[in-house]
Formats: sequence, C-alpha cells, structure tokens
Amino acid sequence: MGGTHTHTHLGEEVGRAAAWEQVVAVGQIASMVTSST
Repeated sequence: MGGTHTHTHLGEEVGRAAAWEQVVAVGQIASMVTSST
C-alpha cells in the first residue's frame, strides 16, 4: 500500500532537486553575463 506513495514522494523530491539545479545554473549564467559586461 505504501509503495506507490513512497515512489510518488521520491519522484517529487527528485523533481524539486532537478528544478533547484536549474535555478542554480541559471543564476550562475546570469552572474557570469552580468560580470562580463
């Protein structure tokens, strides 16, 4: 019974981690562009 819920929760955690990685990457790119100009 709890397997599906655990899998869904794990998927949400992975999704949040991936989204955070994108935010960090975008921030790094933005800072590089800002400092280079």
